Amino acid sequence: VDGKDLEAINAAVEEARAASLPERELREAMVMKGTIEQFMAKLQLGIDRKDIAILKASIQECENAGMLERDLKSARAMKETIELLLDKLRLCVGMHDIGAIKAAIDECERAGIPRQDLQEALAERKRTEQMLARLGVAVQLLDLEVLQAAIEECETAGLPERDLREAVLARESMERL
Repeated sequence: VDGKDLEAINAAVEEARAASLPERELREAMVMKGTIEQFMAKLQLGIDRKDIAILKASIQECENAGMLERDLKSARAMKETIELLLDKLRLCVGMHDIGAIKAAIDECERAGIPRQDLQEALAERKRTEQMLARLGVAVQLLDLEVLQAAIEECETAGLPERDLREAVLARESMERL
């Protein structure tokens, strides 16, 4: 059997069986069919789990085995979709913008991206929320030293200025007193 075309192999096997060829004559085709079906099952597993690692590995394996492009199409499309979502998530994490991080995590969760791929973003969300909570408490305490430390922590972490606006205004107000 030449090629990795499952449809052609199935058709050839059916044709050979219809012609009453002995099963031993079909052995090579049946082995090839089993191999292709295993490759296809791995691709489907990656698609179903939306697991980027499984998709990358199984696509590479299929390419190395010479599988037809049409058989890889849906796996490639899923891989590209996941990569776009994860790239967006990484960008939001890098911006330290709590609203953008939450929205990107929600989008990934709605798309079914595994939690293992969201760990960095989840940790950044928690860290940022904690910093913003400390900043809010510092504003309420009306203690200039505590407020200054909280503002510096947030600035050092790279939080957007809009998240610090209220605290900076409170600091400026306290400094004038």
